[in-house]
Amino acid sequence: MPPASLFDKTLALVYEPVLSYMYNNPGHRLSLYQSSYMMKHIQRERPEYRSLVSTLCKRGEIDPLTGSWSQSILSLIPPKDRVSQIERLTSSVRHEYGVLPTTAFFYGQVWQPLYISLLKNAGIDNVVISSYKAGSSTSFSHPFSMSELGRKEKIYPIDDTVSMLVEAFSKGEIKYKELKNTILSYLKDSQDDKIVFLNMDQLVLGREREGEGEKPGNLVIDILSSFPTTLVNDIPAHRPGYLSQGWYGRDGVTYSFSTFNELLVHNDSYRYLYNRYITLAEGTQARTNRFLKKDVSTALFNVATGPLFIHDVQLSPMRYRTRKSFWESIISAESFFLEYTESTAYREWDWEDIQRPDVVMSNKSYLSVISPKGASSPEFDFIPQCINIFDSRTPLDRNIPDAPLQKSFSDIIEIDGEEWNTQDEMFTYESLDKKRSEIEFMMEKNNLPFLLSKRYKMRASTFILDVLLTNNSDKRLEGNYSLVVYLSMDDASLSGPEQRMDMVTKGVVRAKTVKYSSKSEEDIQMIFSSTSTFTLTEENLKVREVTALGEEVFSLGRKIVFTFPLEAEVDESVTYRLVMRVQGQKKSDPE
Repeated sequence: MPPASLFDKTLALVYEPVLSYMYNNPGHRLSLYQSSYMMKHIQRERPEYRSLVSTLCKRGEIDPLTGSWSQSILSLIPPKDRVSQIERLTSSVRHEYGVLPTTAFFYGQVWQPLYISLLKNAGIDNVVISSYKAGSSTSFSHPFSMSELGRKEKIYPIDDTVSMLVEAFSKGEIKYKELKNTILSYLKDSQDDKIVFLNMDQLVLGREREGEGEKPGNLVIDILSSFPTTLVNDIPAHRPGYLSQGWYGRDGVTYSFSTFNELLVHNDSYRYLYNRYITLAEGTQARTNRFLKKDVSTALFNVATGPLFIHDVQLSPMRYRTRKSFWESIISAESFFLEYTESTAYREWDWEDIQRPDVVMSNKSYLSVISPKGASSPEFDFIPQCINIFDSRTPLDRNIPDAPLQKSFSDIIEIDGEEWNTQDEMFTYESLDKKRSEIEFMMEKNNLPFLLSKRYKMRASTFILDVLLTNNSDKRLEGNYSLVVYLSMDDASLSGPEQRMDMVTKGVVRAKTVKYSSKSEEDIQMIFSSTSTFTLTEENLKVREVTALGEEVFSLGRKIVFTFPLEAEVDESVTYRLVMRVQGQKKSDPE
């Protein structure tokens, strides 16, 4: 989901000149695809554009296209939800502009031949899709008719030559003048009609790189005034053809993945997020409570599955607003299970093929998933405000394409200059009560100088971790024991100048308590306390990447390390306790 400021710039630099030109010069035609997010923004902030588009639609000069409501990759969502995703956006287009779209726009989509039937069920006759298939050098150049099991759709491939030029402009690789001249020359010299796609977001970002200059909407006007244009519905597609399964579009080119199955194998973050969604979506169907099914389905319908997975060229879901939207829907769905059944959607969950399932702890305030791999937490939700406190996304590292999922409360033990990290170590565990609100993990390896035991407890308002580290060597141990936490709120800052000054000047938190506040999360506050003295180090994790929307700076969250002194005689044990409590205003009811 692009930032709202980008929507405003798109309206000013593209919509305003193009729509004004078309309104004042009848006879020009184009097809227009808008995401549900863009339509909502226009309806809320700039209703005059809604009226202008509606007028041009009724004049037959703009053909509005439909697609997936949340820009979901259809193969990622349960089959029962696929038609609903298309029908919802189709209904919104009809409500906004008074025209019922019969053409779906599938740029950057994983296509499957079985979609023919679901598209027919959704009232769709035509598909506009990129001709570029990741991992393949073949592309389509002419519209064709595709049949699958007795159902038929017209397929209109996009000429990706123009798309690539616009993408190059957004990245600053070519100037606007070169972009304009190259596109106009290409279209003029072409022997055949072309279906071209002009990404408005990319045009705007390219113009920003270049500074003040001609509005990028003028490129659309130049095309309209130089060539006869028509609507997709009026283009014949008689010749037979077949669109094989694959990922079509320029957003997934980096590693040449052709399907999301390959992507999910390579990226721990994707597997975790996707399985979290599927667990709730499919787990609901096994329940008999129809109110539970309805509420969970409603919460999950708006999961921003598509933007979460396709926008970032490094195939790492990093845009915070999109991830926050995802977690709000997931936590809302899970809260309905707690409300209707007094239990979560699952108790044990094997999400990473480690043959030992994760364990879930929950109450009315928190939900935590604890993995036996590292005896650490990939998820900690604050239910009252639908916020995922820990961010378990894979850190972006070009040298580690298969980087493991980072998890909070992983351990780092440093003794005599040698360091051990438990992130990928397998622990045995035991649930200490039937409600699973208390779980103990053990790591015992013969070649280590220590034994490590970790016990998690969840109480009404607190989440408690007790660590027992035992000297398993024949000499005294000296060093440090550290716990690593990854906060999702990158704007979280330490509360209180006295604490900050104490940390900066002395390096030791004398009060044994630190408080983090986040202004963007309705003044949410995270309080960490310990019975032992600790030092605290923190790091803001950010990365700058060129994406389909241009160059962006993403926050990977904040890394916090609690470090305790370690001193243990032979056979002696040292204990550490870290208590976390989250506070915040009660989440207001949605409008």
